[in-house]
Amino acid sequence: MAASTTLCNFGRSKEENTDFFCKNHKSLYESLPPDYAYHICNYQEVADGKCEAEFRIDISNEADAKLWLEKYQQLTKVTFRVEATKLKNGWVNLFKVFYRCQHKTLPRSETASQKMSSKNTNCPAKLAVNVKKIPGKLSK
Repeated sequence: MAASTTLCNFGRSKEENTDFFCKNHKSLYESLPPDYAYHICNYQEVADGKCEAEFRIDISNEADAKLWLEKYQQLTKVTFRVEATKLKNGWVNLFKVFYRCQHKTLPRSETASQKMSSKNTNCPAKLAVNVKKIPGKLSK
């Protein structure tokens, strides 16, 4: 099953937005795991084929977020490592983690990257995963 994509209003109808995005930003569309419904809120091409995208997925817990991340890593052939985490506060965020590419090793010295054994490629891939609590019905 292919991924379904919905876009925020960019001055076109919903169908026109989806067709426009799928044709003009094929690399991002094809890198998203199928079987999920995506709501793309922001997309910018930065430079040299690099992009920044913000999208929402119908995921409601940490296990589903990690499963999506595994599928994304398999599809893109990029392995992500945890860069930072935020505390679960329970009110808004259920899970918030920032990831970086495994080949951005953040060497401690300038000469460390120059060694033949260095695995640092300064890979620019980053990912922030945030699972927010869905406001439910308030009862007394």
